[in-house]
Amino acid sequence: MNSFLDDFKLAFKTGNVLNQIIIVNAVLFLAVAIVGVFFTFGGQRDSFEVFTSYLMLPSSVDTLLTQPWTIITYFFFHKGFMHILFNMLYMYWFGRIISEYLGQNKLLGLYVWGGIGGGILYLLAYNFLPYFEHQVGGSYLLGASGGVVAIV
Repeated sequence: MNSFLDDFKLAFKTGNVLNQIIIVNAVLFLAVAIVGVFFTFGGQRDSFEVFTSYLMLPSSVDTLLTQPWTIITYFFFHKGFMHILFNMLYMYWFGRIISEYLGQNKLLGLYVWGGIGGGILYLLAYNFLPYFEHQVGGSYLLGASGGVVAIV
């Protein structure tokens, strides 16, 4: 009899790209949530906020230059359960259609490039639209919405 972890590993290894993307997002969400619990119980909630800011895409280009990995990490990081739930539901529903017609590899590329493109649009909007000029230093982007919208 296999354990839950063995079943999980098997599903990840033999699953399609769509399932793998959803599993990676879910595992990272749970990992960050668990880390958050330890920080909170340790009285270090502010330190947890600093930690998570290194996973989110900053609106400031100067900050982005010191944290270039955030152009990728932001679309695997979600802060709320409903946020990840609906992103992954849309990903599953529309991802099945896209992978059926375009193939698994195109789905992964579309998700990744959609996430990067969403991040670039966010940076352009916050740095060039006058409406956002007073928010540039303190705004961050997170969530898979860019990649999911590219698939939808």
